[in-house]
Amino acid sequence: MATGYDGDLDAVRARGSFHQVRVAPVPRWHTVHLNVSARRVTVAPGTLLDLGASAKAHAADTIAALLAARLPGGFAVNLGGDVAVAGELPAGGWAIGVEGADAALREVVTSTGQAVATSSTRLRVWPTDDGPHHHVIDPRTGRTAAAVWAQVSCAAVSCLEANAASTAAVVLGADAPAWLTAQGVPARLEGLDGGVVTTPGWPSANRRAA
Repeated sequence: MATGYDGDLDAVRARGSFHQVRVAPVPRWHTVHLNVSARRVTVAPGTLLDLGASAKAHAADTIAALLAARLPGGFAVNLGGDVAVAGELPAGGWAIGVEGADAALREVVTSTGQAVATSSTRLRVWPTDDGPHHHVIDPRTGRTAAAVWAQVSCAAVSCLEANAASTAAVVLGADAPAWLTAQGVPARLEGLDGGVVTTPGWPSANRRAA
């Protein structure tokens, strides 16, 4: 909310600008407590949890799995850049396109069962008094994460994991390639200048996803 993203994106953009008056103290991640046996999450007073990105990725995984369990064949489910696959693989695997914010095709990769998710700093953008902001928030500051990457695409065993990795990479900025490599996450990171950095396992034009 401190960045102005406190409602429907169209309504936020229609304001034309946003004057940031203050940033409330950020409740750190360790103030979130998960009680698995009681199926309960406890947070600090005044804390709001936004599960939008994770819920979308989880929904893609769930829908793909349900389709594969109930119907013959293979299924690819794309929910806003979160692509989950399940069931029988088509001949040669799934061809998954990576698009830029301008809807231009950047690359086509082959998945043999891996999910792919992309996080962008160029799609959900709105004007503020100190320049444009995007929707990925750095949880360490409560402010918009620095836009080091135009977008980050990650491959993982589930869409939920791929989405978590791509979002974390946007937040980590310049440290993202090393972090993704250490976590064993195949990724494609596109800089603001269009330059591309990949981590081990990301498929080239003639190599499938690891």
